[in-house]
Amino acid sequence: MAGTEKIGLDASVAIKWFISETNSLNARKIAEDHARRIIDLASPDLLPYEVLNALRYAPEMGIETLKTASKALDKMNIDLHPFTDELSEQTIENAYKYGITIYDASYITLGEIKNIPIYTADVKLIKKVNTKTLKFIQDY
Repeated sequence: MAGTEKIGLDASVAIKWFISETNSLNARKIAEDHARRIIDLASPDLLPYEVLNALRYAPEMGIETLKTASKALDKMNIDLHPFTDELSEQTIENAYKYGITIYDASYITLGEIKNIPIYTADVKLIKKVNTKTLKFIQDY
């Protein structure tokens, strides 16, 4: 999607596409803007696994609903980045620098490498990490 703004997102945002929670409207706006080609989405390639794992433990989600969510994620054509080279090394450094999980650090690192904002709904992560690339979903 040449010419569109690229943004990143973590699993905490994508989960809100499937479950109504606080800030789900903001998360769905991201999905809508992506569908309308206003923005292009990027994420580390662990995003679908994290989203589906979280949905698997949501009481309202059954096997068929989870399969539908998996197909929907695939159809979104999110630019998923593999955990190699620069992304992996800098992710490890950021995990130690901020005292966070490798999972969370991978999203932040992708934002730094690609120079794009990364949206999250994780309030604890926002409070813990002070970086210009990490943005709170409420601000979208």
